[in-house]
Amino acid sequence: LSDIVSFSCGSAHCAALLKNGELWTWGQNLSGECARSSKVFTPVPTKIAVDPEHPVTNVSCSKSATAVTL
Repeated sequence: LSDIVSFSCGSAHCAALLKNGELWTWGQNLSGECARSSKVFTPVPTKIAVDPEHPVTNVSCSKSATAVTL
């Protein structure tokens, strides 16, 4: 848990940003909230592929969306 920089939740999904710029998401993905190709519920955190040259610096979830800053 000490590696988590930011944690945000929407109505049925969550996202966590780690110090190294990794982004992890889990929960409902019906509208792409978790940035995965499948629209299924994922109950465990899943690492999202991020370009290492442009790591995520901030993450914020709303009711049905997730926004990231590179």
